Amino acid sequence: MLDAFADLVTGFEDTPLPRAGTLRGDLIALVVAPRQRLLAELLAAAAKRGAVRAEAVTPRITGVGPDWSSGRRRRTPHRMVLACDQPSQARLFHREMSVTELTFADFVPGPTTPYWELVRDAEHRLFEDGREQTPEARLPMLANIVEPQLSPALRPLWQAVHARLSTGRPVSRIRVGPLDLDQRTAIADLLGSARLPGDNVDITLARLDQVLRERTGRDARDLVTQLIGPVGDRAAQRREAAARRAELWDWLATHPVISAQPALTDWAAGVRRAGLIDGSVARTKEELGKVLEVLAELPAAGQPLPAFSDDVLDDPHALDEGKRCANLVMKALVAIYDVPAPVDAPERRALWERAGIADDQLSSTVLGAGLRIVGDDVVSGILRLCADSGVAAALTLQQLRAASTLTSAPREVWVFENPSVLAVALDRFGAHCPPLVCTSGWPNSAGILLLNRLREAGSTLHYHGDFDGEGLRIAANVVARTGAAPWRMSSADYLTAAADGPPVGRVTPVPWDPDLAGHLSEVGRAVPEERLANALLDEIVRRTTR
Repeated sequence: MLDAFADLVTGFEDTPLPRAGTLRGDLIALVVAPRQRLLAELLAAAAKRGAVRAEAVTPRITGVGPDWSSGRRRRTPHRMVLACDQPSQARLFHREMSVTELTFADFVPGPTTPYWELVRDAEHRLFEDGREQTPEARLPMLANIVEPQLSPALRPLWQAVHARLSTGRPVSRIRVGPLDLDQRTAIADLLGSARLPGDNVDITLARLDQVLRERTGRDARDLVTQLIGPVGDRAAQRREAAARRAELWDWLATHPVISAQPALTDWAAGVRRAGLIDGSVARTKEELGKVLEVLAELPAAGQPLPAFSDDVLDDPHALDEGKRCANLVMKALVAIYDVPAPVDAPERRALWERAGIADDQLSSTVLGAGLRIVGDDVVSGILRLCADSGVAAALTLQQLRAASTLTSAPREVWVFENPSVLAVALDRFGAHCPPLVCTSGWPNSAGILLLNRLREAGSTLHYHGDFDGEGLRIAANVVARTGAAPWRMSSADYLTAAADGPPVGRVTPVPWDPDLAGHLSEVGRAVPEERLANALLDEIVRRTTR
């Protein structure tokens, strides 16, 4: 059909065209031609190809310009008014015919019937100051009637509208771009713009809504919902996501394992700074839940790592080297024991061993004194014999495992951090030594197992340790793992005993006395347990002889 148009159309100079009539149809061909006959032949040729269904074939053509109303010689008309059912894609056809851009065109709705006005400079254009421009071409035009809002070329506009509306914030303008020529043409046709927009287009939402309501009966929100999908609310989604993250971190910070061992507070803060695992709150909580389960069971009772992992997590490989869970547990143990992070496999194994994993059953021992246990098992026999002899008993993890339970236990047991306190007590009391246990610093698997066996048999455990940063962390660990109660380890006890001493080291919050850590940091001096040994033993005597 384009070839037929080119054959039928001839050049035109100063011959004005007739005015009158309308043209309606699905596909409209409009040609600026010097003779009405050529226009009729052109439309007839288009009709033969099924391109046009027209009720009338005479377009109304008028001229505009500074010379039109002045009485001077008329120029070839360059403003064409076409009445039809829908706006056109005349620019697209114009470019295909002329390989040039249609620089000035306008589609204006009429007052009554659907009425679209197509404007094209046939002879000249005007500068803003009224001076004339020489046109680059005088070419025919085709208006291809479509629904421009459904044109594929408008897809970027609908996507931009959908994205802006989905922010959940008030929207007044839509910016879309960069656009190619087809997309710019489609937007100009949609909005009835006189000129093609630039590569990036700003459109007010109010104007877009008005245009769409006039042409489709729907606003932009309804249209993009139909074309793309439901409009979201990213602001609300961000608020919900932030609330879920806050809930996760609150859960971690207040978890019983963290509360019981404040040394883990910094570790929990580091986990939060690292962010979500795979961007998922649920995935992060699941992984941290496993880590906290592991920490709750440490120190272990000398199991190999795969066996311990299987018992706690139902997966013998969950704590294999390089696994995320294992890495997080390692960092937590570094915080608990206040040691440098391991840098190689031997250092990692040493840290696991410190936490009771794969301890040697013979080298893992715990000291006891004055523990008279009734029973025929090896542990009861050793403790009873040593107590009657006034000497300390050193129980191995192997011996403790051989006795599944203790059949009896003292009503109260006093637990100390330092072996020197037991030495002082045995020198003072001999065979009449009250029931004592010593963890020898950080409790190992044997120490934790003995204390738990005593508690299970009915003993109340009282713990005392050094007043320094590490001593308080050891105390928190023992309290958390065995249910022991802190004894003579309050702020008042520290302030009464504080004097010249070594530095306190790194201080972490204390679960049983919120002010104690602050006092240690302020005074800055440690109180070794050995300095208080006689005073502590005096109190034990008073409490056991009442």
